[in-house]
Amino acid sequence: MNKSNRRGRFLSKARIEALTDGIFAIAMTLLVLDMKVPHLPKGVAAAALELRVYDLWPKFLIYVLSFVICAVFWVSHSIQFHYIRRADRAFLWINVVFMMFVAFIPFSTHLLSEHIEQRFAVIFYGIHLTVIWICLYLHWRYATSGLKLVDEEIDPRVVKAVSIRILIAPNIYLLAIAASFLSTGLSIALYAFIIILNILPGRIDRHLALSKNTDSK
Repeated sequence: MNKSNRRGRFLSKARIEALTDGIFAIAMTLLVLDMKVPHLPKGVAAAALELRVYDLWPKFLIYVLSFVICAVFWVSHSIQFHYIRRADRAFLWINVVFMMFVAFIPFSTHLLSEHIEQRFAVIFYGIHLTVIWICLYLHWRYATSGLKLVDEEIDPRVVKAVSIRILIAPNIYLLAIAASFLSTGLSIALYAFIIILNILPGRIDRHLALSKNTDSK
């Protein structure tokens, strides 16, 4: 099959990227709406206001956690699209499901921030994020299976490295869910640990740097 016929079977990926960026922007902005400014009657001592602000620390903590987790998902999705060249109908719907769960992050964040010591809220949050990671894995698996939506020249080690990096997160989330029966604080710490793992440079970053150096020559 010649290249022109091959291109005719597929769709542009540009609109997926545009919609995804919009969904992430809205979801990340909605997170801050949970941060309500304390209202005190006039004449109340300043110390009372300080105490009310200090009482908001769980909300600040979960806000930062969820905002950076959203950023991790966005970066992971962006890296995948560095290698993905085209789309088809099934791929569009995988992205729609992925974005549906991303858009739900403000709800699970609000639930956790309001009930940070409740096991159910911690488990709900962990299951929700696990589902998003699984969607991201299916997204990558579908695109790379049979080199359907990526270049034929893609390094197989890159395909494997991305898959492994994605699958690490849901496994740790499942561990965090189990840990909630011992301590909800431990679970939240494990959720935060995923952020550290994804911020640290890995094999994919080295490959991207090498590709950039090769292209510049």
